[in-house]
Amino acid sequence: MNFLLQLTITGLALFLMDAVWLEFVAGDMIEWPAVYHFGNPPNWYFAQFYYVLTASWITLIAHAALLVRNAAPALTRGMQLGFWVSVFYASVNQVFFTPWRLEFIILDILWNTIVFGGIATLSAYCGHWLEINFPEQNR
Repeated sequence: MNFLLQLTITGLALFLMDAVWLEFVAGDMIEWPAVYHFGNPPNWYFAQFYYVLTASWITLIAHAALLVRNAAPALTRGMQLGFWVSVFYASVNQVFFTPWRLEFIILDILWNTIVFGGIATLSAYCGHWLEINFPEQNR
């Protein structure tokens, strides 16, 4: 049960930081994806898949850090995940949609690298707190 709570908190943190990125940091810096220009609605199923996949991956990274009782692996592996997810996403946008400016690509990669590392660390501490305050009984 603790893993599901940790996963939920991680997913909410990821969603919140994505909302901060879209609303306050990148809001006026980008031309929104081609789906808006052609009048197509966003693909919400893909968005849900993305959040579940990345939140699960971050939670597993944090869980591995819990096993060694050290949050540093969560930070570094979370940052690595954020870097590669952002590089992949920017590459797809460059090839298939409206190309981004180089400054924005660099800012996006830096943002996701820092945010994913921070969320993985938060998830590790959250998992540790849940483990201490709500120990699971193994039968």
